[in-house]
Amino acid sequence: MSRRRLEEAILRSKALESSGESVEEGSDDDERFGELFVRYRIPLSKDIHSIYSLRFSPDGKQLAVGFGNGAIQIVNTESGSLASSLFSGHRSRQAITALNYHPKNSNVLVGAGADGLVSFYDIQSEMNVHTLTEPENEIHALDYSMDGSVFGTAGKDRHIRLYDSHTNEIQNILMAPDFQNDCDLSLTSGHTRKIFALRFHPSEYHVFLTGGWDDSIK
Repeated sequence: MSRRRLEEAILRSKALESSGESVEEGSDDDERFGELFVRYRIPLSKDIHSIYSLRFSPDGKQLAVGFGNGAIQIVNTESGSLASSLFSGHRSRQAITALNYHPKNSNVLVGAGADGLVSFYDIQSEMNVHTLTEPENEIHALDYSMDGSVFGTAGKDRHIRLYDSHTNEIQNILMAPDFQNDCDLSLTSGHTRKIFALRFHPSEYHVFLTGGWDDSIK
């Protein structure tokens, strides 16, 4: 039911754009399609594998987009236009699975990928200023602490790496247990399966949470 309504809303939105009509507030159509409002349609097509990650800048004026071939583009959210392409992608690269702006410097964007690469971009100059590698790992999650002093990564190998954001060097590694099973909820152990989410607390800078395929949040 919800899928059908979504499809109808998209078709209705396209028809309105073509005709130049608008839906009057309070009308039946307003009630029917009020759940979906498409502000912009932005065609982005850097590779056949499509989009794997999105991230708003701290001020909300930019949207970073990560693709399956490692490409990264920046969209201007106020105009709905493509602002820049930080990396055009390559057949040897894998998906950008996590994107994050530095919380204190929105000109710095970090992209992490399934190939274990963490790339740092200067948005103004559109340059890749630094890249580090986590050998034999697929990175699925990355986040900064809110004060910007530390960022963490996590993924396939289940280890959680904390980096000093000033030097981009590893500060600490929270090692995964040397066994794997479907579920281990003990407080002292790491994840027993792949980690797909990592998020720092919005006010307690040294607290973060992780979640993964072992059905636990730690």
